[in-house]
Amino acid sequence: SPGLFVGGDYHKWDGQWQAVPATTNTAFLRVNFEASDDITAFVQVNGARTKQRYADGDGRVGQGQTLYPLNRTYFTENPFLPPAMAAGLGAAGQSSFKMSRMILETGDNGTHDNNDYYNAAIGVKGNFGQFRWDLTYQHSWSKYRSRSMDMRQDRLAAATDAVLSPSGQIVCRPTLDPDPAVRARFSGCAPLNLFGQGAPSADALAYVRDVSEYAAVTKLDNIAANITGDLFNLPAGPVSVAVGAEYRKSSLNITSNSNPLILADPTGLRNLPAGAARFLLNNFATANGSYNVKEAYGEIAIPIFKDQPFAKSLELNGAARITDYSTSGTVTTWKGGAVWEVMDGLRFRATRSRDIRAPTLFDLYNRGAAIDATFFDPHLQKQIVVSRVTRGNPGLNPEVANTLSLGFVVQPRAVPGFTLSVDYYDVRLKGAIQTLNTDLAARTCEASGGTSPLCALIVRNPALPYSDRTDANAARAIINTPANLAGIKTRGFDIEASYRHPLFGGDLSTRLFVTYVDRYTIQDSALQAPVELAGWTEGIISSVGASVPKVRASLQTTFSTDRFSVTAQERMVGRMKRGPINIWAERDLRAVFYTDLTLSYQLAENRGGSELFVTANNLFDRKPPFIATGPSPGLYMATLTDVYDTVGLAFTAGVRFKF
Repeated sequence: SPGLFVGGDYHKWDGQWQAVPATTNTAFLRVNFEASDDITAFVQVNGARTKQRYADGDGRVGQGQTLYPLNRTYFTENPFLPPAMAAGLGAAGQSSFKMSRMILETGDNGTHDNNDYYNAAIGVKGNFGQFRWDLTYQHSWSKYRSRSMDMRQDRLAAATDAVLSPSGQIVCRPTLDPDPAVRARFSGCAPLNLFGQGAPSADALAYVRDVSEYAAVTKLDNIAANITGDLFNLPAGPVSVAVGAEYRKSSLNITSNSNPLILADPTGLRNLPAGAARFLLNNFATANGSYNVKEAYGEIAIPIFKDQPFAKSLELNGAARITDYSTSGTVTTWKGGAVWEVMDGLRFRATRSRDIRAPTLFDLYNRGAAIDATFFDPHLQKQIVVSRVTRGNPGLNPEVANTLSLGFVVQPRAVPGFTLSVDYYDVRLKGAIQTLNTDLAARTCEASGGTSPLCALIVRNPALPYSDRTDANAARAIINTPANLAGIKTRGFDIEASYRHPLFGGDLSTRLFVTYVDRYTIQDSALQAPVELAGWTEGIISSVGASVPKVRASLQTTFSTDRFSVTAQERMVGRMKRGPINIWAERDLRAVFYTDLTLSYQLAENRGGSELFVTANNLFDRKPPFIATGPSPGLYMATLTDVYDTVGLAFTAGVRFKF
């Protein structure tokens, strides 16, 4: 793992959150008012406050963020430098060297997040003739606040540049600067010794640490009106319709004390990286933006046949929606389908649709977050440290998907209580919002000689020509920004089977769910070849970010009497191979099975009454597969947290009651 050690100690990480501790308080109120026999009004208010703490303040190593200055310059006159190293550097004619170090001595460097949310809605609904109507207005507001203990880049640069003063004291070099403004700016600097575990002093750590914080406020105003009912009757039944319109306005406002667009001041400092942001890890830009959406839709269901020799029933249905985004214009989505019941116990269904997903406010208006990161610069053919900036793209368009689904349902008379449904799906998504891999962008730019549009994502010295291959023209920043780049194609089957039968004076019911992914192909951009991910996983380092088991299944069996029931569930995650982008010296991941058990008891004979229950998830405490997830051991959980159960055996017990 060359990112963490070269001939030295391995990376030891003494603790990491699997799940962030959180406290949530919620409240809900709804009042209904019957204005007349045909009109009902309502008011509904709900809210929540959530607090998350990534470190518990007990000072244990690794509970919060670990601070890691990367590739910083240290000078041979630093009095903290071990004498043998200073002598070796002098003999080699070197006046400085670069070093990366993980600063574990700070204890609690955690993040404290607060999220406040409320939603208020008022509406009225009623009937006229055979039609039903409703009108609703909704206002939502949320504020997300994050505070992280971090390090100031300018103070870190000053504190690590230790020298001897004329009086023989160890001081920060900027405190001896001939410019009085520089001396005043760093007057409180305490020299920071990073040579040796436990070497930094408490005063030095207190000087370089500071709080990075930001707040994001989002608002939504929404008004919607709908009408549903039967237009007229055909021989096979009524023609049902639904029409409606909606208007939404969403806004985002982010304030921050760590805007990465405002760089750390290098005046008086000789070891501050070019383009360094104010904080070491957490830098969040301000943002302010809004958009509105106007929509109108119509749906119809038309019965064609009923009780005919070739069809017990046949119904066609369709829907269309016109959506106008203030940011990207008008799009049309639609759906057409049919349900054909051939006979009792056999039904076919089919749907063809065009669907969209609009970019979020953060996709559009996020102005950036920055962090120092290692990066292999193909222009200089070496690894360097740059500022990795993530920001939004106000020019995004909605994603567009074409979907086909075909299926059937069987309920054979010969097996009462048995039902089987099988559905095939084929989804083709174009213009998926994806962040282009910056390594690919850098290689593409290099291959083009600096002429590719992707060169804009690799920020270099604007005063130098691209052909300059000196360190002065090294990449200063790399930009991660979303674009309508990717295409995704997936197809597969969803299967559900259930059976219910009386047994021993009670009921036995079994239900099986199976999902089979035949294809999951993603293409990050036109510059890359499609990659087939079905049955593969790259882990967390994957640029495509997907772990796709070909098979997932769940088998649930319940036996119940008037008062008692027991439910056993077996969950299965299918096998996966490592890859396909990287080559891993690891075995395939075998299928993993989990067992869940629930017991419940009715306190009264009426099954709708009060109930005691206890549930054990992952009953046999099945551990997740242990795999390498990236080039930094310990930096991530050594398994696939989005696929496998990382909690283990967990109990829930409670009571449900009515009064």
